[in-house]
Amino acid sequence: MARPCKLNADLAEQIAQDVAAGVPLGAAASRRGIHRGTASAWMARGRKSSGDDIFRQFYDAVKKAEAVFIGTSLESIALSGAPREVVTTRRTIKADGSVVEVTTTRIVADWTAIAWLLERRFPEAFSLASREIKALKKTCKELFDTVEQLTRRSNQ
Repeated sequence: MARPCKLNADLAEQIAQDVAAGVPLGAAASRRGIHRGTASAWMARGRKSSGDDIFRQFYDAVKKAEAVFIGTSLESIALSGAPREVVTTRRTIKADGSVVEVTTTRIVADWTAIAWLLERRFPEAFSLASREIKALKKTCKELFDTVEQLTRRSNQ
């Protein structure tokens, strides 16, 4: 006789919360005493399920949690790249004992955060390897066309 399934609504919620915080599914499951392979099997079962069973609910919760994490992460990257005002005050004590304060304000932005995001989101346009990607796409198309031609010849 098979063991009863440990998956329930509370466990699904706990794992989904961890995933929403950025914890990979396998680690989130392990943290709750579930083998990562079991969690993957539950996901596969939920993906195939057409009903509203516990496996489908688990699958939907994990997928939503992944989307939440992606959204939160992208917002953080965008915020770190947004221009912001930095105020610096420098105090100098002169020989006569008087204090001179100089305050400067400047606008800074972390352009590398936005560059990183653009490079990964649109590699064809912003990646340093964009030429290689285009060349690989061309090669794949040529190979596909060759296979198609050979298949047509062999079927004649």
